[in-house]
Amino acid sequence: MNHGRSNSPQDLQSHDVQCQDDMAWHLADTKWMLSMVGTAVGAGILYLPIGAGVYGIWPLLGLAVICTPMVLLPHRNLTRFCLHARAAGGNLTDIIQQAFPVRAARILVAVCFLAIFPNLLLYATGITNVTASFLEHQLNFEVVNRSWLVLAVMSAVVGVLICGESWILRVASSLVVPLGIVLFVLSLYLIPQWHWELLQQPVHMKDFEQTLFTVTPLLVFAFNHSPVCPAVARSYFSSHRSVNSAQVKADQTHFYAAGLMLLLTLFFVISCVMTLSPEQIIYAQQENLPALSVLAEVTDNHLFSIVAPMIAFLAILSSFFGFYIGAIEVLNSGFQRLFVRVGLKPDRNLIRAASLVTVTISCCVVAIANWSVLEIMEAVVAPMIAIMLFFIPVISFYRSERMKPLRRLSADVYVLLMGTVAVTGYLFSKLLG
Repeated sequence: MNHGRSNSPQDLQSHDVQCQDDMAWHLADTKWMLSMVGTAVGAGILYLPIGAGVYGIWPLLGLAVICTPMVLLPHRNLTRFCLHARAAGGNLTDIIQQAFPVRAARILVAVCFLAIFPNLLLYATGITNVTASFLEHQLNFEVVNRSWLVLAVMSAVVGVLICGESWILRVASSLVVPLGIVLFVLSLYLIPQWHWELLQQPVHMKDFEQTLFTVTPLLVFAFNHSPVCPAVARSYFSSHRSVNSAQVKADQTHFYAAGLMLLLTLFFVISCVMTLSPEQIIYAQQENLPALSVLAEVTDNHLFSIVAPMIAFLAILSSFFGFYIGAIEVLNSGFQRLFVRVGLKPDRNLIRAASLVTVTISCCVVAIANWSVLEIMEAVVAPMIAIMLFFIPVISFYRSERMKPLRRLSADVYVLLMGTVAVTGYLFSKLLG
């Protein structure tokens, strides 16, 4: 009696067909790839040239080489972690609660919240500043009261949020392709304005160290599309016959998404850094503005001065919607536990309303205060993202025997090292400075 697996020609042919089908590219894969790119290519990429260009072009190019795998490996790890967890069909909060002890899970859920929610506050500030800059410099309209501008902008944004997740996804996904094309075209457009003398600047080791610790947290922020990863895992888990098949397809989607992000982001950042002068970069930091808004203020091309701020606005808005979905998921879970604890019935509509009100009020307060986007990115958001992306999945791989096949020693060491740089980068950049 044969107790092993049948190796008949029919079975082998069926297995080959299934493997080919797992690797075949479908429309759903394209949608998920664009969702990853759309979530990442937003405010982060627009502010990245301002933070990355301070120390010159050569340290930036060296860091780009070192950090290239950082775009793919951590997000792939997070999706694999979500796929192989017992709660593979749940959200990230459920997965963490099942993968870690109770006390550790509470801390890690709080970390995930801090990795996602503050992004909305930064984007609200970014949208307001881009709008104010556009009104003042392109339309010659003086913004007398910032509070009224914030309320007007956030009212329009909340109007989309009230329509529900399907509308949010529809608006966000519709922005991805045109934004990517326009950012690529803008990068090409800036080439004749490059300051080629920047390539002749001397390179100092201190500049590279400063760039490493200052820019790595910004890169973590700029490439971050972690809110999409649990949804990707759920989708492929439900549509494939096994976790391994779902992992193969998710890995493939992550690979193409990472390549597209690198092409768009690095080309745009290098093009902006080669175009902007050091004085303009410092001005952007002081005024809390993204790169395109500064370029729009100094250009002689009237069309570019109109289009650039609009692109910046739409790019930040796209990321806002992408992170809202992840933030609202964590907020809903928190309010549900709070309602149960105080003895209230966890009504779904009431919980959703409470989460939306929390997001709206928080965004308005921070946008009016006009906190420094780069400072919050480096000091708060990037370290929390790094813990969620770089540490939680890898630690899970080595804690659980079920996830032992996911261990990749060299890749895991790289991820942990870069995660350590991202977490400690803000502190070390201040010490080195």
